[in-house]
Amino acid sequence: MELLALESATNLALNLMNELHMPVNQVIFFSDSTCVLHWVLHKVGNHVGLKWVANRVTNIHKNLAKLTELQLNPEMRYVPTNANPADIASRGCTLAELKVNKLWHHGPSFLERPEEDWPQTLETTPPDARMFHLFVVNDGEKVLSRELNKLPNQDSPETAVVNSMEEKELCKYESIVPYSRTNDMRKLTTTCNYVLRFVHSCIKSRNNRFPSCQYSYQSMTLQRYDDADKEKDEVTKRRITRTFIIAEHYRDSKLRMGQEPPAHLKPVLSPDGLYRHNRPYVNSRHPRHSDEMKRPIIIIHTYQLATSGSERCHIGHPTKILDTENWNTRQSETLPSIRSQLVAPFAFVGLDYLGPLRYKSKDEYGKIWVLLVTCIVTRAIHLEIVQDNTTHSFIMALKRYFGRRGVPQSILSDNSPTFKLGYSMMNTDIKTIINKSLTLTSLGY
Repeated sequence: MELLALESATNLALNLMNELHMPVNQVIFFSDSTCVLHWVLHKVGNHVGLKWVANRVTNIHKNLAKLTELQLNPEMRYVPTNANPADIASRGCTLAELKVNKLWHHGPSFLERPEEDWPQTLETTPPDARMFHLFVVNDGEKVLSRELNKLPNQDSPETAVVNSMEEKELCKYESIVPYSRTNDMRKLTTTCNYVLRFVHSCIKSRNNRFPSCQYSYQSMTLQRYDDADKEKDEVTKRRITRTFIIAEHYRDSKLRMGQEPPAHLKPVLSPDGLYRHNRPYVNSRHPRHSDEMKRPIIIIHTYQLATSGSERCHIGHPTKILDTENWNTRQSETLPSIRSQLVAPFAFVGLDYLGPLRYKSKDEYGKIWVLLVTCIVTRAIHLEIVQDNTTHSFIMALKRYFGRRGVPQSILSDNSPTFKLGYSMMNTDIKTIINKSLTLTSLGY
């Protein structure tokens, strides 16, 4: 996709130069793909699978040559992903977020500064792919650090005071949860539960003494704790305390260590303030799949909390668990509901044809097809021979399959004419049987 984007950018630049009647001094192309930049600036490998890539690179070189003939001095530069506005469109963004996104409307802020603060030109980069990647990434990190550390107005004393105060707050911040005192989550929960109980008891006693001027809870944690105290539910109190401990470690990790939940886990912020990861079977409705199983809690793997032996329900990459082994999560997209049910094999199936396959008998040559039936849940496969490519043979093969494996709950396939006509014929027969049967209709009651 990045290679096609760069080719489209060179085509667009060439068309603009041919249509615009105004002086242009230079054209600079920015890309966040080190692989594409290496292909364009150096060379493409000789592997047969890179033939398509080589054709795209050739077109880019032709466009760059035409821009050079127009004395526009085209250049290729690297831009970090976090400073690339094109990634906003490719990753998805809501309309409300897009309206206030400064990067989308104005581009990276280094464009407003002198060219010395821009990413470096790549004409003198090493030809070795690994060295090229390291050179480009290091330069991108420098640009990104200047983006993050840049003050809005260096001459403004108010801005300097505000930033210095924020830096002092970040340096002085220390969580009230004693994560470093124990590696046992149960002990940590008990300790913090005593603290919340003490704070709640103090506020409750004060409100009883002054009923006309009561203090209200600003924290959602204390509000939920107060509700649980009214119900005298000690289990809910410990659950609220555990949630507070995990939510607090996000803030402490961000302010002291500068770390947040990994983006590749696609963290989702739940209403209780915890980041969760949606498992592939998140759409499952089976009672054995609890919410904790389908949406486990994410723990920062470098934080002290990750070493707690009793925490088995979270995700880390890597994460320390009870047996001190690292568990690397396998990334997968969320599965549809029919693929995340605990059902018998071949309850939900998909169909496709394999062939034609040529065969030789004693007297003649012929062709056969294979009806491939795969279970969507277990990925089991059933093969059925089909004599020809007619709809009648397809229905007979499907009938033989039903006799062996049973009738599935649903069937998925492409829009092949054979499949569509076969489904239409079967649906017509089913409707006819239902209409003729007094047991299957309301006429028999």
